Formats: sequence, C-alpha cells, structure tokens
Amino acid sequence: MGACLAGFFSPPYSKLTYSTPYEQLVCFCGLQLKSVVSSCEKEVSPTECEHKECKRQMLESLIFELRNTVTELEKSLNTVDNEGNEWKTRYETQVELNKQLERQINILRDKVELIRRNPAAYFFSLNWPTLPELTVGAFCIWTKISSASKGSLKRTLKQLEEEKKSLQNQLKDYELRLEQEAKAYHKVNDERRMYLSEILQTSAKLKIVERQKTDAVTGKGEKQILRKPTLCIKPTLKYFWVVVVNTNC
Repeated sequence: MGACLAGFFSPPYSKLTYSTPYEQLVCFCGLQLKSVVSSCEKEVSPTECEHKECKRQMLESLIFELRNTVTELEKSLNTVDNEGNEWKTRYETQVELNKQLERQINILRDKVELIRRNPAAYFFSLNWPTLPELTVGAFCIWTKISSASKGSLKRTLKQLEEEKKSLQNQLKDYELRLEQEAKAYHKVNDERRMYLSEILQTSAKLKIVERQKTDAVTGKGEKQILRKPTLCIKPTLKYFWVVVVNTNC
C-alpha cells in the first residue's frame, strides 16, 4: 500500500488536482486498474494473467478498504465539528483576549508618545477634580497649576515632594507607635493570662479547703452520734446497778 501511494505522488499522478482525498484515491486506483488490464491484454500467458488477476483483486480490496477509511474519517470529522471542542473554545477565547490586549497596548503606546511630545498638555488634560483620591489641598494646587508656568510647576513639584516626605515621616512615626502599642498589648495580655491562671488555681484550692471543712464537720457529727452512751440496768439480789455502757461494746 505504501508503494502504491508513493507511486500516486510521483508523476504523472501528482499533477492531477481533485477536490477531496476520496476522489484522489479512487482516481489513483482506477488508473492502476487500467494499467493492469492493458498489461494483461498485451501478454497472453495464463500464469501472468492469473498474476494480474490477483493484482486486480488486491487493488479492488484496497479500494474497498480505502473507501471505508474515507467514510470513517468523514464521520469523525463531522462529529468533531458538531461537538463543542474544549480546546477550540480555549483557542478562540485566547485569540479574543490577545486582540483586547493588543488594543490596550496600542492605546498605552499612544499615551506614552503624547507624554513624550508634550508632557504639560497631557498633565493639564487630566480631569483632576473627578479623581476619587483628590483632596481639598490637591484641588487648590490644581487650580494654581492651571495658570502657572514651568517655574511654578517646578516649585509646586518641590512642594509636593516635601509634603510627600513629611507624610512618609508621619507614616513611620505611626508605624513605630503601632509597634510599641502592640508590644504593650501583648505584655498586658500575658499578665492577664497569668492572673487568670492564678485565680483558677486559688479557686481550686479554696474549693478543696471548703470540701475538707464540710467533710470534717460531717465526720464529727457522725462520731458524736456513734459515741452517744446508753444505760444498761443489771438486776442483782438487793440493788440495781446502773452501768454506763458504750454503744461500741
């Protein structure tokens, strides 16, 4: 089969153009059959005719197999087209995302080019009053900048840098204070835990002492009850002897 296909891609068959691979295979097999039949007609030897007949049968079986293969491939192609292929969806999504990123890159390049050409114009073109981070002081600075020159812009920039430094120093002070307060909080929390543990230990000891007291009181009462004397009267000939007998006897 490989030799047949190699012969198909060699001249003169390689010069033929067809719409589908199926038509190419059918044309190739037809041409092979024609060549076999013509060779059989030229040579009349019975053994060679049988050999050619075997070749013809092999080619017919090959054509049948190729037709089945082509139909299976067409069915699989239709099923792939009908299915929602995940990789196809990912590819289309990635292509759309790449297009959006390219548009954003072009917009940013235009902005960078505008800033390089005329930075002051771009600075004034910003809608400063509508920015959410804009404070009252910054708004006043913006109103002054709108009618200022390059020198005033430099002075304003210097002033803003000084304000930035002061704010950074304040931030460092706040961070230091926060760290100190955190240490103090942890210290107080450790002391609180220590006091709680001592309170729990003391309350446990107090409960033990109270239990011992109650046990001692109940034990004394029981002993007094057990030790209460009884009178035993034993008669004799002339006198009654009163004998004090302990209940433990």
